[in-house]
Amino acid sequence: MICIEGKCTKPHDHGELNFHERFPVSETENYGVAVLKSCANFWEANATGMTFAVIIGAAALSLALSYKKFSNLLQLKGIKGSAIGSVIGMPLNMCANCSAVTSMGLTSQGGSAEASLGIIMGGALLNFIGIVTMFALFNPAVVISRIVFSILMITIVVPLVSKMVNPNTQSPLEQATALNQISCYYPKKSILQTIIKSFEDWLIASGI
Repeated sequence: MICIEGKCTKPHDHGELNFHERFPVSETENYGVAVLKSCANFWEANATGMTFAVIIGAAALSLALSYKKFSNLLQLKGIKGSAIGSVIGMPLNMCANCSAVTSMGLTSQGGSAEASLGIIMGGALLNFIGIVTMFALFNPAVVISRIVFSILMITIVVPLVSKMVNPNTQSPLEQATALNQISCYYPKKSILQTIIKSFEDWLIASGI
């Protein structure tokens, strides 16, 4: 809290609050060099987050390809689609950028615009770590109003924005042939076959 309020007398002795510094920036650093080092630090932090986003998105996609009911949930439209998407996005605990990568991976074989946007908004606005942190830093009334506003954004704004999406627009990865060679929905196949196929789909999706 002292650092946030700008009252810290040792800002460079305990690390940054936002990301790990690969290239430490000292107080006496040349301004131009400090900017370059900070850019490199942000780039590395963002690349790390995006890497996890690709891996998580691929894992979620393999689940959708292996469990028909989960795949059907991604096809829901309107408020239902955005709400389901936000519930999937909440535990990701990611910012909107990384949530977008995860969402595109999850819905790359098919999914409504509402579900895709819902995952992004849920991950950014309703993630558990962010909410708990806000309760620790701010008045509960502020946090509750923020949660209510986030829910309104997901249930009202997302469906409205989704109507602007061209229904003929398709994801570049939609129905990728590499992921449709074998149909292995559970329980049509054995659990072992489903697990093996899901792992294969995850590896392929991560590579894509």
